[in-house]
Amino acid sequence: RKGVPVDPEQLRDRLLGALDDRARRVQSLEDYYTGDHPRPKPPEKLAPEAFREAVAAWRSLTRLGVTNWVKLVADAPANRIAVTGFRFGEATSGDGDAWRIWQRNHLDADQALVHDNALQTGQSAVLVWADKDGEPLITCEHSSQVIVAYEAGSRRRRRAALKRWQGDDGRVYCTLYLPNELRKYRTTAPRGAGQSIDGQQSWEPHEVPGEPWPLPNTLGVVPVVEFRANPSLRPSMFGGGVAEFEPVLPIQDRINKTVFDRMVTAESQA
Repeated sequence: RKGVPVDPEQLRDRLLGALDDRARRVQSLEDYYTGDHPRPKPPEKLAPEAFREAVAAWRSLTRLGVTNWVKLVADAPANRIAVTGFRFGEATSGDGDAWRIWQRNHLDADQALVHDNALQTGQSAVLVWADKDGEPLITCEHSSQVIVAYEAGSRRRRRAALKRWQGDDGRVYCTLYLPNELRKYRTTAPRGAGQSIDGQQSWEPHEVPGEPWPLPNTLGVVPVVEFRANPSLRPSMFGGGVAEFEPVLPIQDRINKTVFDRMVTAESQA
């Protein structure tokens, strides 16, 4: 298809680039949710010594000046979302097999993690595979680590997905999920302490003992499902949605600025 790479490594790199962009956006939204909002800075035209003193005073006032309303905006709908059972077709009672799979994967509790992540960042995901006993394994995935690519013009047909994380050995790992196979990679060298896992990397196949490379995907479909909050009708190659509080961030910034200005006035008058 036009504009979509067909080579697995090209597709991997394109997904990694898109995940880099999304991870930065996700971090900004999560900072808002936790109350770490952008803060005003003192004018830099001050003399160096006066500027240092002003920065110290600014930091104290800006911490006090944050009024975090966006957390409530995301939490309100999240508290009302819960899966309580499954019914298929014309059935009038819940499906016991589906419910056992659900509970076996601890999704009574972990479903809230997916709901919260989607409402706070615009999207979340779950990965479906099989455990060592061949039983269905469903894991909840963070929106900064997983991204899904869709067929051109479609909001549902998944073309590929990718998950990236850092291992205990300092190397960055990623898995490319395709309908017919899984390709596992790792960086050729560990990342330094405090070094970000995003950006340009040098990759090599990650061959797991006892597994073929690439690993056949017997499901026949991309085993990653994206959950989008406030999605658009317009198809997007990498899906995604809009955080529940994203439209009101300018209002939150104005509230913070107003409270901060009032505190500066009160401090100077005091």
